Amino acid sequence: MQPNQTPGKLGKNATSLIAVAVATVALLLSAAALVVATLALANSRKNTTASSMPQLVTTPPGPTQPAPTGTRSEEVPSGPDRTTNIDPGSVFTIAYQREHLRATTPNCVGSFDTTGIDFDEPRADADSSLDAQYEGCSPGTISTRLPVAKVSSGSATPKDCLEQIRTQPEVSPLTPASGLTFCFVTDKGTAAQEGVTQKIVFLTVDSLSSANNHGILNFTLTAHNVP
Repeated sequence: MQPNQTPGKLGKNATSLIAVAVATVALLLSAAALVVATLALANSRKNTTASSMPQLVTTPPGPTQPAPTGTRSEEVPSGPDRTTNIDPGSVFTIAYQREHLRATTPNCVGSFDTTGIDFDEPRADADSSLDAQYEGCSPGTISTRLPVAKVSSGSATPKDCLEQIRTQPEVSPLTPASGLTFCFVTDKGTAAQEGVTQKIVFLTVDSLSSANNHGILNFTLTAHNVP
């Protein structure tokens, strides 16, 4: 111990040194805590920024479709006519030719104002096996369930008839007019049941008139047998 220092002064200096050391440690710990907090905040902001950015999703390409090859098939079949199943190239024989007939309706207007036409015999004013019906007066109407079309004249061919039915069919009831020709194709199943041939029939309207409340249809029939 030096002569100029006293025991009390030495104790005071030691206490000061300890206080300084503690303060220094506390300062270092605070600095370390600040660094940790700063790093944590920076990491948090980085994560937030990354989560807020839109995610790009890449979809793998699907299988490619092979390019079509060849040509599109036609929807309309070739060969026999698709409406009547009759080959227009067939050989048709005459069943009867230029039969002149007259159909007379019971009344011009009323509940029983129709008369039947049979294409197989042929016969007008038929009451059974009807292929067509004439109704009313001047001009009246012709009704049928058979395939039907207009043709140029009574001299048209079965091939002409089938072509017109295929491309420009008429819808029953028909309105007759003098000089007009309709062609019909009778039903194959009905013909087989009756023991007759299926026919292509041409009906040419010769004249239309009325008398005593009766409608009168004068017409000419020509028919061809379907082979």
